Amino acid sequence: MSIIKSVSKFQKEIFKLLEDVCSGDELVIVTKKGKDAAVLIGYDEYRSLIATIEVLSSPELMESIRESEKEVIGQE
Repeated sequence: MSIIKSVSKFQKEIFKLLEDVCSGDELVIVTKKGKDAAVLIGYDEYRSLIATIEVLSSPELMESIRESEKEVIGQE
């Protein structure tokens, strides 16, 4: 779920928002002059996104995943 806050509200509520982000699947979208400017996510979510990007960026690893999927599908 997303929480949307203006920069001024974000500044006032930063400690609560940080707690919300760290305790669950919340993310905070910070707006500036009515436009999306930044996103605050928990560290675990960040690490997960980075790991996914690394996997998707590796042609060798993606090929290995595709081959594994073929093997699993072939066994069904």
